[in-house]
Amino acid sequence: MDLHTLPDRIVLALLIWGESRGEPVEGQIAVANVVRNRLKRAVNTTPRWRDVCLAPAQFSCFDANDPNAAAIQNAAALLTTATLTPALEQAQWIADGMIIGACQDNTRGSNHYITKQLYQTNPPSWATNPICQIGSQVFFIAA
Repeated sequence: MDLHTLPDRIVLALLIWGESRGEPVEGQIAVANVVRNRLKRAVNTTPRWRDVCLAPAQFSCFDANDPNAAAIQNAAALLTTATLTPALEQAQWIADGMIIGACQDNTRGSNHYITKQLYQTNPPSWATNPICQIGSQVFFIAA
């Protein structure tokens, strides 16, 4: 299934589910806020939610070599039907709330995140000055 042809709300729900399904709801909202914050920072373009979600090398759940790749395709098939698991239903609920602006930014403007474990063991060069930690994710504002 070509994810680029899916509606924004489904791609955002897939990202939330793929990146943070093991996190508390606040952590899932935080991941969605990172997408919204990137969308807000777009300069001289009007990207869609799915453009931000599916940008190359940005969210690992969409990488072809990621262990989540097959799970994302299966979840995409479910999200395009009426058959949702509770985790997918929650991700869709968060995505819908994010798109209509019903969710506050619990990341204080963060546009990147990594797991706490990665931050402690092998952080990327941009992972300096953490803004907050929600669940097992650490959030940053990176250039």
